[in-house]
Amino acid sequence: MKHKISSINWCLGAVAVILLSIWCLNVSASTKIPKNSLSMIVGQNQINFSGNMKAIIEKQDNGATRILIGVEDKEQRAELFLRADIPSWDGQNSKYIQTQTHSLMFMLKHENGSVFIIPSIQFARDSGKKYVKKVKTTGKSVDFRKVSPDWVRMTKSERLATGRGIIRNQGMEGSSFFVMIQPVVENGHVKSITGTFSGVANMGHNRFQKGEYVNIMDGQFNIEVRQNAIFK
Repeated sequence: MKHKISSINWCLGAVAVILLSIWCLNVSASTKIPKNSLSMIVGQNQINFSGNMKAIIEKQDNGATRILIGVEDKEQRAELFLRADIPSWDGQNSKYIQTQTHSLMFMLKHENGSVFIIPSIQFARDSGKKYVKKVKTTGKSVDFRKVSPDWVRMTKSERLATGRGIIRNQGMEGSSFFVMIQPVVENGHVKSITGTFSGVANMGHNRFQKGEYVNIMDGQFNIEVRQNAIFK
């Protein structure tokens, strides 16, 4: 019986993820809120932040662009953190990212509870390390060679199909997060970022709403970038 209830809850979460993804695809990244402000609805709670926040944009060694957004509100005893790694981004155009396809993390600490979302499936990174494999040669001879893991040569689709080279986080099943980002660029620098976001978190104990899933809706932000990368 417990297994059936868990399956039903997982299905409800999956339905919520599908509906949220459709909603996000039709949302513009532009916002009408003042600069250095962020707002959202979490469960049945409207949450607004203003003032004490910052955004950082960095270029990673692998060529990806990392966006960091941090917010702290001592009056509400709340903190928010968002981190997104975007591969092959020109820093000029809007970008839609989600936990199903990108390295994306969302964290909210609030007096009504906490929300934490990361991808339920992550792709392992090739560290360059090799392991020793026994290889049969001609006749009865055996040779030992250093080889890379076979999943290094697989596509993401192949890794998902075989289950090799992936990391599963069962605690995040049914959770998802979506962000649409629009940069404001001047002289090759991203001066500020605006955007919209939504999600659903399978995090259980909180006072945002009843049930195992917490919905995040109508999220939007307009934040000045304090540290940024130069896009060429």
